[in-house]
Amino acid sequence: MAGHTSRVELVDGAIQVTPSPTLGHQDISSLLSLWLRYGPRTSSWPSRSSRRAPAGW
Repeated sequence: MAGHTSRVELVDGAIQVTPSPTLGHQDISSLLSLWLRYGPRTSSWPSRSSRRAPAGW
């Protein structure tokens, strides 16, 4: 496979040959990085301090 490279990863204690990311993977990775860097700073999830156990617990 000329021009294609693979990498190895350690998975559950065994070395596994993994193909290199495609351009599509790189595009998605870039979009996720941008979203995480510049995305919303607040969460719609309740904070830990506002979570309460249901009555009867």
